[in-house]
Amino acid sequence: MDRAELIEEQIKLSPSKSPKRFVQTGLIYPSDAELELIDDTIKTKDRCQMTYSLIKSYGLLNRIYIHRVDQCPAKTMSLAHSNEYLLALQKSKDEEYEEKYGLAYDCPPRDNLLERASLLAGTSLTAARLLTEKKRKIVLNWCGGWHHAFENKASGFCYINDIVIAIKTLQTFSKKIMYIDLDLHHGDAVEKAFKNSEVLTISVHHYAVGFFPGTGGPNDEEKATFAVNIPLPELIGDEEWVALTKYSIKKAFSIYNPDYVVCQAGGDALFNDPHKSLRVTQQGYLDIIQYLISTSCPLMILGGGGYNVPATAKLWTRITAMCSFLKVPDEIPDEDQFYLEYFPNTNLKESTTSDTAKKLPNEEFAAITKHIEEVFENISTFYKRKSPMKGPGKPAFRSKRRKLCFE
Repeated sequence: MDRAELIEEQIKLSPSKSPKRFVQTGLIYPSDAELELIDDTIKTKDRCQMTYSLIKSYGLLNRIYIHRVDQCPAKTMSLAHSNEYLLALQKSKDEEYEEKYGLAYDCPPRDNLLERASLLAGTSLTAARLLTEKKRKIVLNWCGGWHHAFENKASGFCYINDIVIAIKTLQTFSKKIMYIDLDLHHGDAVEKAFKNSEVLTISVHHYAVGFFPGTGGPNDEEKATFAVNIPLPELIGDEEWVALTKYSIKKAFSIYNPDYVVCQAGGDALFNDPHKSLRVTQQGYLDIIQYLISTSCPLMILGGGGYNVPATAKLWTRITAMCSFLKVPDEIPDEDQFYLEYFPNTNLKESTTSDTAKKLPNEEFAAITKHIEEVFENISTFYKRKSPMKGPGKPAFRSKRRKLCFE
């Protein structure tokens, strides 16, 4: 009996109790006005509103706990950003470009930008607190995942690095946090923020000369000891994307054994995203999320990229259903507020045939695998030197349980 079946059995045996008690998943759910403000800030028209509407239409709110957002105070935002940068956000006005702080082009200056950033950061800060207070085992936040914002500069549609703020909040309870980035683009700013720490960052992304952000390549000399990069050429599909990511996760739980996992599930690696750089399907993402759930490690799942808005809303709704341990029908409910936006494809599931993807050459697959192995060898050596009498692992019963999950 798998976990989903076990939960269903528990719900049937306890009809007087809410299913939420057995699922133990939380969803960060901003108010309608906050969702509208977030969509206006991140420049992906109606994406958050469509996602939360679809989640609601499928009845998933009956299975998971809803958590409103606590605004992130400036002092907490300074975990990720300099006071100088936060002051620039505070002074920002429409059309007043400030290139020194990246407030131009893809991150244009806005009125009330610090307030907007505080809301975005607050979504992931709230999620982190739910995990550290042990109120939830899994927390979903589809308004977070802004992995390109640097300490002193906005970049790549990202004004605030909510991920760094969340991870540093988790660090007050443990140094051992694994961040895994499934976005099409390299998680550059998160990797840089934790370059000199014991936070493990794993990024699987498209890499090519001239492709943003230009980091995370096979010969990247700036990568940290605890950084795994999986750079993929164009049109790679589920097979290698899933295999290499799973291999990294398995190595991580074998050698590093994190206390928390933060996963950025940006939807722009999907085959039908406007970038069309990778050919990953919904099922590819779901395979990775299911793999993470199977570890029983406290898990935060964030949004990120995704510029085919209906496709991204569908993906994140399916991930929400998976984390709710509930199977949902394929046909999108016609009472959904944005139902017409999904035409002509009103099916929740979307896929493409494997022959539309290219196969990763064997030598490139081997080179990435070797890189993964080298990073974890270095991590193992690091902990042996740090504490010769102790390895990095947790108590035996916990390691054994996780080992069984992978077998």
